[in-house]
Amino acid sequence: MPDLPDPSPATSVSTLEQVGALASRLVHDLANHLCIISGNATFAELILDDRERVAAAIRAIVQASELAGRLLGRCGELREKLTEGMAPGAVAEIATVLSRRYGSDTAWRLNLAPGLSGRVPLPTRWVALAVQQILVETNADHGEIHVERFVRPWIEAPSTAPPGHEFLLIRIHYDADAPIPLKEIRETYGNFSFLAAYELIRNCGGRTEFTTSATPRHQEALVYLPLKGDSAPS
Repeated sequence: MPDLPDPSPATSVSTLEQVGALASRLVHDLANHLCIISGNATFAELILDDRERVAAAIRAIVQASELAGRLLGRCGELREKLTEGMAPGAVAEIATVLSRRYGSDTAWRLNLAPGLSGRVPLPTRWVALAVQQILVETNADHGEIHVERFVRPWIEAPSTAPPGHEFLLIRIHYDADAPIPLKEIRETYGNFSFLAAYELIRNCGGRTEFTTSATPRHQEALVYLPLKGDSAPS
């Protein structure tokens, strides 16, 4: 795959912003680990019989994990506010940025559905970063990018949109030997920029999916972003 151009103002995201997005995932993972520690420590206490000193130490572990859990619960409140204060991205601007980057690239065919309008909860540069990092992670060197409106029956927290709400859908078709290793990336925190964009999309009520078609080597990445009207989201 040819080298991608240096980030432009439309696609650059500061390291601090990426750390903020990724921190939400770290909070989630730490909370899960603390639950495991607490559960195993409680079980060990029940089977230790008269080993009082060891039991006391384990009780202290349980108490510490509970306190840490409450602290992480407060961090979770900040996680839900991660996208607050971000300027919404105008769909027309997103289409312009994608056209500028991929419209003249002979390796990629860009298809924009007619009449696209409205706004999504993320700034345009974050949307552009997500597309760019999907291509980097898949190592795809050619394919198709489709941008359209779509209605899904689900909506993810913290969004309050009802089922059936409209989404901006970015579909990326490409050929690859295997699907993108999303589980591995999430567990190892590989490709920092990709995971940060993935997490921020999820936090704003969006969704990212990767599928494999019946055609050998044909893969598809789908990015769903909640779609608002022409005015900025409230």
